[in-house]
Amino acid sequence: MIQKMKNNVLLTLVLLVIAIAYVWYTDGMEEVKIFLTEYWWVWILMPFALRFYAWFRNLKRKAFNVGAGIKEPEK
Repeated sequence: MIQKMKNNVLLTLVLLVIAIAYVWYTDGMEEVKIFLTEYWWVWILMPFALRFYAWFRNLKRKAFNVGAGIKEPEK
């Protein structure tokens, strides 16, 4: 679980750098400052949202496998 959260935090940081680079390229440094001050909370919640999304996808896959009669491999 900790490793998955670390991966989600790293993915969030990569997305943040890409978003900052895009905003800087299209609108300039002043818009980057506004972007960071107004939307800082999104980057804190993003790793948890990614974890929830992965959990939901896994749950949906397991439900499909049960409905289709596919056995889960033993761990």
